[in-house]
Amino acid sequence: MFFALFGLGILAERFGLLNIIVLKEVLLSAALAIQAISKSGHWTADLVFVWGYAHFFVFAAAAIGSGFAALVDASGDHPHGDAGVAMWAVSLSVAVYIAAI
Repeated sequence: MFFALFGLGILAERFGLLNIIVLKEVLLSAALAIQAISKSGHWTADLVFVWGYAHFFVFAAAAIGSGFAALVDASGDHPHGDAGVAMWAVSLSVAVYIAAI
């Protein structure tokens, strides 16, 4: 039992490290793209508008955390909400995030 739980801890740590690496690569790619655009002088108002407002959907998908909190609350001993609604909150947040990316 101990080794199974220890293995899950290692797996969770590896996924956390993978997320950090992917986040670094995304930020680096975005910085390099902005640097290339600024050197070429092809800044347009449309590009700035789309770049700035497209992130709204990525940040709005952060509601997945509250969806998981509602799901945990709904599955407890004294539920305060409907598990179906919580599952929809998680599912829609993931769908919005995937569509935005």
